Amino acid sequence: MGIANRDEAFDHMVWGAAIGFVVIALVQFGFTLIARSAVPGRDTAVRPRESRRWWRFALPRMLIALATDFFFDINLLLLSQILGREELAIFGVCTRIFALVSFGVSAVYAVSMPDMFESEANADRSAFHRKVGDANMVATALSLVLFCVTATGAPIALQFFGPGFSAGAAPLAVLCLATVVRSALGPASLVLSIHDRPYASLPAVALGIVVLFVGNWLLAPPFGLMGAAISALIAITIWSLVLWAIALRTAKMDVSIVQWFRARQAAALPVA
Repeated sequence: MGIANRDEAFDHMVWGAAIGFVVIALVQFGFTLIARSAVPGRDTAVRPRESRRWWRFALPRMLIALATDFFFDINLLLLSQILGREELAIFGVCTRIFALVSFGVSAVYAVSMPDMFESEANADRSAFHRKVGDANMVATALSLVLFCVTATGAPIALQFFGPGFSAGAAPLAVLCLATVVRSALGPASLVLSIHDRPYASLPAVALGIVVLFVGNWLLAPPFGLMGAAISALIAITIWSLVLWAIALRTAKMDVSIVQWFRARQAAALPVA
């Protein structure tokens, strides 16, 4: 009887969360419609090939967002055939905590994006490079702080889910290293889109998913949770490195944190 009551309570919780998401989505959609009506010039005729240009940027950004935002959802599906139910549950909790950590880092780029776009629109390359470097430095510093907080606080936080979940403390710390790597290598996909190369990011995304699949197959069976975490870290690192290399070759720009040090070094040089 107790199990039946728990199952019924769980069903109610899931339905409550689903209905809540629908309500939030409808409210957000209403705000979007109100904001759209206030946009000046929206009744202007669509320029030739505007729709094609929109899809040219929207489709790769959608694929990148799908692979990025649902990276660990895809990972859990891959691991479902490798890890046991308990390990899968622990890893799932770790990925949700990781998502909260990475949200704080992503917010740095979200805040700085308008300034980046403005600098690029004004053809101010030095300002654009400086703003990308500043965003990288802030994001990297924040990710290092969050990594330290997570590494020390994870054993305590995971205890709230049950005694067995403390096994996810070390894998969670490894996952949080991925935010440091991603921040240090910079927003390459964003820079490629700004430089009219939206599809150039897709090979790195595909490679990251392939590396994740292979890493899970090789590391998760012998090493369990830690193997899954290391596999995810390797996949994100290779993904970010390839994106950085593509941006360097295509957009002729180093989007890594090294750019911040170069800008500071150039500013410190005496003017001839």
